[in-house]
Amino acid sequence: MINTANSSIRYHGKIAEYGTYSRLHAEMAEDIDDVIFDGGPLRVFKGDRLVIIDCTQGNKVIYDGRILAHGGYTSLPATWVS
Repeated sequence: MINTANSSIRYHGKIAEYGTYSRLHAEMAEDIDDVIFDGGPLRVFKGDRLVIIDCTQGNKVIYDGRILAHGGYTSLPATWVS
C-alpha cells in the first residue's frame, strides 16, 4: 500500500492480513485484477467477481458476486469482466 501524498510505502505484506482486506475470501486474496477506493465502499475485482466492502461499517462485506449482477455494472460489455 502506497501513501500517494508522499509516495512512501505504508504496508508491504499479504493483502489478507491488512485491515479492510482481511474480510476477503481466501480465493479473492491473491491475483486481484483491480481495487478501487474513491472514499466510498472499497471495490475488489477478480475475474468476473466483485467484492464490495463498506469501510464505514466495520469493513462489512456488502456485496460478493458476479460483476455484471451488481446494479452499477450491468451495462459493461461481458469482455470487460473476465
